[in-house]
Amino acid sequence: MTNFVYGYVKDAAGNPIGNVLVHLEDFSTGQNFYAYSHIASALFTFSHLSTYGVYGVSIELPANYAYTVPGDGYYIIYSTDVKIYECSFVLTYVPPPPPENAAPNTPGAPTGPNAGTPGISYNYSGQTTDPDGDDIYYLFSWGDGSGIDWTGWVASGQDANAPHTFANAGTFSVQVAAVDSHGAASGWSSALSVVISPIPNSSANRGAQLIGLTWKH
Repeated sequence: MTNFVYGYVKDAAGNPIGNVLVHLEDFSTGQNFYAYSHIASALFTFSHLSTYGVYGVSIELPANYAYTVPGDGYYIIYSTDVKIYECSFVLTYVPPPPPENAAPNTPGAPTGPNAGTPGISYNYSGQTTDPDGDDIYYLFSWGDGSGIDWTGWVASGQDANAPHTFANAGTFSVQVAAVDSHGAASGWSSALSVVISPIPNSSANRGAQLIGLTWKH
């Protein structure tokens, strides 16, 4: 009679898991045998083994599966007689973890006017992409102590505009950052330097024009 070891590789619902590599090691002789579970039936077989011996049967665990039976994923067969032995593996499907979200790429410096006067609204824009293709919105920091403004949602790679009015004269560093739909934020961009010059005082100019005039009688 031929020694015969067989088994199945299935999931917990009984569905076959085919093309799984099965390894049988004859600890008595040091020989190794390999087989694949059948794609349709999930059956694997080993035959023509020694009459007596100790065997280990294991499988190469497929991706996204964990062992249910046997718990350690290894059968030990102590053979003292010629017989048929079943070694079936029941696996539990483990869904892969969702891919880790990546933050948007840091935008380049915002674009827009780099000079102006107080009290006038100017438009500035930012543009970047998200590695995952997520929608994004932009944050603008004006460098004048007025806080941060943000845009509405736009597609990855699309630019967005934000208006701003500088209340006072000075030189200000305008920066932009991006946030994706999962809340991951990029770093702040390099700065666009904006020089806001004071509005000329027309009354003072007229007064200056009068200096040096002489009256003739």
